[in-house]
Amino acid sequence: AVEARRKELFGDSPFEGVHLRLGDGAAGTAFRPGTVPTTDRRMTVDGAVSVMRCLASAGSSPVFVATDNARLKAAILAGKRGGGGGGGSGGEEVALRRSGGGGLVLPPALAGRFRAQGCADCMVNPVFQHNFTRESVQDIFVEMVMLAHSRCFHHASSNFATTVLALAPPGACHGHYAAGRCGRCECSTS
Repeated sequence: AVEARRKELFGDSPFEGVHLRLGDGAAGTAFRPGTVPTTDRRMTVDGAVSVMRCLASAGSSPVFVATDNARLKAAILAGKRGGGGGGGSGGEEVALRRSGGGGLVLPPALAGRFRAQGCADCMVNPVFQHNFTRESVQDIFVEMVMLAHSRCFHHASSNFATTVLALAPPGACHGHYAAGRCGRCECSTS
């Protein structure tokens, strides 16, 4: 499943990977504060766009996006199909805009560079929902393995990112981003 999806999205071309943790409106955890350690940090849509702009300006490779935000994922999927864009000033447009239906539209400068897979409407934050379909769970694992085998995996601190890094082969490269800035990609020597 992973190799077929990689070929579908990128052919034989190398790609970067990024995990953008936004949530779908869940403001916290299902656990009482202070009862479990938290490493996940959520960002805003503006923060996600800043990271996307940074990655787009840092290179020319396509970027695979794993996100738990249904509207952002839908915008990326629509851009991949050619339905995104949204007009505006081309490469100078820097933010997602809301479409008439409450969705998001990627700026043209980003629409062609970022790719996602799977469904967007199945991405519900697990704070609110715990019964995912088998296909949704499989998509999460496909995303993790694709990120682990990307040329460079860009991430913030999260349990998801820690799992992806554990799946990565020896010598895998990754970059940590914070405050909307993408970090330098570093490769392990082991």
